[in-house]
Amino acid sequence: MKLFVEKLDAKLQGTRKVVIKTKRRDLSEGDIVELINSADENKSCGAIIKRIEDGDGHISMDKFIQNYLNLEEDDEIAVEEMRPSEAEVVKLNGLEKVKNTERIKEIVDEIKKTLIGKPINKGLDIPEYGRIKHVKISETTPDQIVIITDTTKFEVSEISEPTPSTQSIPLNLFGGEKVNEIVPVEKTDINFSNVGGLEDVKERFNKAIIEPLKKPKIYKKYGTKAGGGILLYGPPGCGKTFVVRAAAGECGVSFITKKISEILGKYVGESEKNIKAMFDAAKKHAPSILFIDEIDAIGGRRSDAKGYEKQLINSFLQEFGGFEGMKEAVLVIAATNEPWSVDPAIRRSGRFSTQILVPNPDEKARKQIFETYTTKHPDRKKMIAENVNIDVLVEKTEGYSSADIEKICEEAASIPRDEELEGKPERKIEMHDFLKVLSECKTSLIPWFKLARRQIYESGEQDIFEELLDIIDKYDVKKKVKLLDEDTGRYIR
Repeated sequence: MKLFVEKLDAKLQGTRKVVIKTKRRDLSEGDIVELINSADENKSCGAIIKRIEDGDGHISMDKFIQNYLNLEEDDEIAVEEMRPSEAEVVKLNGLEKVKNTERIKEIVDEIKKTLIGKPINKGLDIPEYGRIKHVKISETTPDQIVIITDTTKFEVSEISEPTPSTQSIPLNLFGGEKVNEIVPVEKTDINFSNVGGLEDVKERFNKAIIEPLKKPKIYKKYGTKAGGGILLYGPPGCGKTFVVRAAAGECGVSFITKKISEILGKYVGESEKNIKAMFDAAKKHAPSILFIDEIDAIGGRRSDAKGYEKQLINSFLQEFGGFEGMKEAVLVIAATNEPWSVDPAIRRSGRFSTQILVPNPDEKARKQIFETYTTKHPDRKKMIAENVNIDVLVEKTEGYSSADIEKICEEAASIPRDEELEGKPERKIEMHDFLKVLSECKTSLIPWFKLARRQIYESGEQDIFEELLDIIDKYDVKKKVKLLDEDTGRYIR
């Protein structure tokens, strides 16, 4: 269905680009569209919305697109939104006269830089490189408009001497061993000495994570093994990522971290490839800890998931099960603020069967956090007045998150800073600044506690999350939980 038709309003001469202005309101800058020659609907190619001005989407067409579509002045084209698949293989013609393989690689590398992230299709010419002209895309897999990614493989043809026949030379310049560029691997420089309080959590980490990775031979001797999966859960802003990073430092192993929001792709198949690249990096750098945040975004209950979401869950579980027989251990740690939303199949034995609650910081942890952002802060420590009583601040922030405490320190520091910006004399950050902020900044966790209580009861898993419910009760978050009876449409609790 043609959603919009626009006339070309410029002459197609030389290398000049033609700009199409489409008034479709459903397009945004960066969206990929399909351009179709209205006179020949078999001729179409992809393009990108370059900018939005006055509600119009601007599409720039260079001479290669113009020539491919056989456009002439005043021809009409259709502009349709699309989601191209990722290109697996792209074959190039036009390099037959180049006899130097290294030169071919250089040219293809330049082509890569030009095409990455762009939609292309079979038959399209691509820009010239020096004396090399008329390089053409002869074949794509799949055979349709596709988008070039880091994992796309390029194949070119070279004349084989002494006969004139051609042979295909695969050049894997876009994929293969480049997984480290996509998934950064690091060695952390912190350990549990940097984590204040939370002794129970650190002890559970020690048994479930650190000892298995530091002493794998002992575990093997008794028929057990290091590695596997651990699910961390708890209130937001309470340092789950920091604790995992410290655990990796305790073990001295490679640390790989990704948020699910960074893994999910815009195009078909992109998310699955990102998941594979993430697990491949963990295997390559084993022993390692792979930390995945926001796991509920991909591991939600399959009964509630759509077809595409189920496919992602299955892809994740398939990769998760690929560590069998490895000499070095890979420990997969996932974190979520909503563990009851994670599919029970992911939480079962052999996957994320070990679940560890990371609660809001206790007294010892709060003191260390306050010190980190005040008297031990590299810049701020010189501006902290002697009358700042951290013990009092610790007492007044029972039930606050780590992020809340960091915000309190930032807001307290902003008071004398803003005064100085207004021309007042410089002064240090004093106790009354902290108390003023505390009078206005309440804990962010109470709303989350209320929501968590409701959702735990709705999931029917009160026994599994009893430890968290005890913490919620500690802060007197005991609002009645209303549960809807689906048969009667009435609340039963």
